[in-house]
Amino acid sequence: MAEEKTAIPPDVELRVTPPKSDTIRDGQKLPEKTSQDITDKYATHAGDAPDGGIKAWSVVLASMLTTFCTFGYVNSSWGVFQAYYEQDLLSDKSPSTIAWIGSVQYTFIYLPGLATGRLFDLGHFKIPYFVSSCGLIACTFLTAECKQYWHFLVVQGVFTGVSVSPPQGYL
Repeated sequence: MAEEKTAIPPDVELRVTPPKSDTIRDGQKLPEKTSQDITDKYATHAGDAPDGGIKAWSVVLASMLTTFCTFGYVNSSWGVFQAYYEQDLLSDKSPSTIAWIGSVQYTFIYLPGLATGRLFDLGHFKIPYFVSSCGLIACTFLTAECKQYWHFLVVQGVFTGVSVSPPQGYL
């Protein structure tokens, strides 16, 4: 079906607004900005990367060693602990029940990190770090004394998780 084109009578107002003065018209050229103009505007204080010296690099080293000693210990060794518990110490428990120890441990690593991360941001670092380091050592030794399932759940699950949480909160 062919469309019919109707002519607009001259007495009808179309209500079309004229272009604004800042509108680009046909054939009008825009001022070009180079990347140097943008760099000069936004990166006026850029320079070489700061070198904090021995103090800054010691912080990097301490962060790496903290991660190695806390999360590396928990994350890397749990599979070995679970296999040992399944074969020897907790052979009467199912593997899914034993896995709850590791699950609780991981939960308590990340959950208190919400609060401890903020505390470290505010500058409260030394005391929580010292307490968590002592707690991790104590939990490692107390795990050797555990005999029943609930002992492992409390010592290795809850206490080790809470002990590892403060150093992980600032990372």
